[in-house]
This record gives sequence, C-alpha cells and structure tokens, in this order.
Amino acid sequence: MKKLSIVPVLLAVAGCTSVADNGRSIGLSQSVPVSSSAFLKDVKTIVSERDYSYVSLAVSNPINTSHPLPPTIEITTGSGFVVDNNGYVVTAAHVGVAKNRVVIATGPQGKKYRGRVVAVQRIGDMALIKLDDPNPLTPVSPVSSPCITPGASILSLGKPGLRRDIARVGTLSELRFGKPVRYLKYGYDEAMVLNLQTRRGESGGPVFDNSGALMGMIVSTLSSAAGTYLNLAHAIPTPALAKFICTNTKCQPAWRKLIKKKLSACPAPVVASLSKKS
Repeated sequence: MKKLSIVPVLLAVAGCTSVADNGRSIGLSQSVPVSSSAFLKDVKTIVSERDYSYVSLAVSNPINTSHPLPPTIEITTGSGFVVDNNGYVVTAAHVGVAKNRVVIATGPQGKKYRGRVVAVQRIGDMALIKLDDPNPLTPVSPVSSPCITPGASILSLGKPGLRRDIARVGTLSELRFGKPVRYLKYGYDEAMVLNLQTRRGESGGPVFDNSGALMGMIVSTLSSAAGTYLNLAHAIPTPALAKFICTNTKCQPAWRKLIKKKLSACPAPVVASLSKKS
C-alpha cells in the first residue's frame, strides 16, 4: 500500500485552454475522465457564471507604517469564494493565518479588493475575510444537500501560485475520508475525497457540482511518500462551511439549512454487482 501524505495547497501548475471571458484568463485542466460528457460542454458556462464568486488571494502581515519597509509583507497566497452580498469571503485557515491580516483579493478584469481576515478556525481549516467594497462580486449558491454521489462530475477554481487561474474538472471519489487530518497548527475532522489534480495555491478555492452549486472548499492535496502528486484532493464539505459561516456572519437561509446536515447520514452509495456471463 502506498503511504499518503496530506499537503496544504499553497503554490504551482496551470492548464491549457481558456474557459472564461470576463477579463481574466482561466485555464482548463482535466486529469481524470468525468461521468458526463454533457458536463464538459457546460464547463465554460459554469465557470463564466461563477467567475464573479471566485477570487485569488494575497495575505499580508500589517506592520507599522512608519517602518522603512513597505506597510505590509506578503506571507501567503491562496484562493477563496464570496458567500454573501456583504463582502465576506471564505478561504482556508492556512491561507488566512490570523485575524487582522491584510488581504488583497483579485477578481475578474483584474480588479483588486482590499480586506482583512476577521475569523480563523484552525481545526476545520477555515478562515473568513471581509472585503471593504465587494461590488460587483456575487455570492456562491450552496448545494441544498451535501449528499453527493461518488463518481459525480465536479469543478474547482483556484490560482496555483504565480500562474494563471485554473478550472479543474474531475469527479468525487469518496464522500467521506473517514478520519481526522492534522498538519502543523491546522487540520479537519472530515473531508470529501476528490479525483482532482489540485496544486499549491488552490487552497480555499470553491468546488462546484454539475449544476454550479457550491459543494465544498479545496483544503489539501494528496501525495505519495516520495512526494509524487496522486491527483487526489480533500475538500471541506458544506455542513462544516455552513456552521463556520453562520457562526461569524448573518448567514443566508440556504447556509443555515446545511448546519445540521451530516455526511454520515447520507445514503451509502449503491455498488453494482457483477453477474457472471455464460
């Protein structure tokens, strides 16, 4: 059995073709076959519709403005998504790092949005950012149920380091990883397993189902003991995201309905039986 390591995604790699036309070039990467050819045809539409909900992030440590160095020092980069009309953005805790960190978010047309980290939950690996003026960004719409069928086609958005933004197409491998994960000061108790070729820099990025509804947040990528990427990633599911968002904001009803949902209560996937042919 291969030994797996969990790596918080913080930095590199890009795609090939462009799939968005809102003034920001978003590459497309498909590393695994998807369950629906129709989904591939809809990718450009989904990315275009969700482009104003997704931002790339540069997080800095504020310092004394009288200091001879610049007023901020960049410490992390990552990805995030807008969750309401008041300028709140969710990302991974290992991207946001700590409250009051200065954030520059980049959206379509290359527009920059200034904000600050207002909440961090290290175990759960979630952080909340408040943008000063989010217009014209729009919030994501979460799934009505977290019970996604393994094998379903999915799409993520993120920015791997200094390369361009990328849309990754893959499938849901497992609805539940089934055990807690810890790394440095961060971690999470439950995650979905994705067949998705994420790379460092895409932490905090949104994961959408085949209708464009948000189903999770990219939080880590899996590699072998030798450091080889395995085209597998972990995503925080919507019930955990909903609890975090509703604890720290006046969340919308769609989020509030997800708080009490549990992945453990989802129906077990049906396994097709093989019949022996004569």
